Amino acid sequence: MKWDDAMNACRSLGGGWRLPTKEELKGMYEFLHRKGKGNFQNAWYWSSSQVDSGNAWGVDFGNGGHNSHLGMSNGYQVRAVQYLPSAFGGNEIFTIDGKPIEVAKKDFPKPMNWDDAMSACEGLGNGWRLPTKEELNEMYKQLHRKGKGYFQNTWYWSSSQVNSGNAWGVDLRNGGVNFHFGMSNVYQVCAVRTLP
Repeated sequence: MKWDDAMNACRSLGGGWRLPTKEELKGMYEFLHRKGKGNFQNAWYWSSSQVDSGNAWGVDFGNGGHNSHLGMSNGYQVRAVQYLPSAFGGNEIFTIDGKPIEVAKKDFPKPMNWDDAMSACEGLGNGWRLPTKEELNEMYKQLHRKGKGYFQNTWYWSSSQVNSGNAWGVDLRNGGVNFHFGMSNVYQVCAVRTLP
């Protein structure tokens, strides 16, 4: 199918299913298809990695080649992927206002803009969501500063919006908070959920 249809078809599966990035597709070729796993075809597969308004990246599962000049109106193979935080086990817990909050053990595989971060976390279902700036700050204090969790030393998106174009982020290197982040910028994303 063409690229727009591929994006929509994967999202329509719900539960956080999506079209893989070009890096993920390369990994699928290398670690699955080349080893005879995954029932892939020896054909071009769409990635979610967009080049411009008319082209996106694809990976050739015939030989592992990749190309950024695939016109989005062309039809290529499609395989959906899903991020499963619960599959990693051992998720960290912190509290805020007496409520236990579970943090996914792994971040999403790539930084993303704010709208995509909100959608990706909510798309996981089961109460997963993007943390508030207060929750991110507590994650820094209660977990990251004490060597717990699997956070990166970088800026993370929060769900706390300032206005229609900006949202808060927290720097997990030092706990710094900044609200001057344009939502089109890309930052690291982790998912949380409130436990009963």
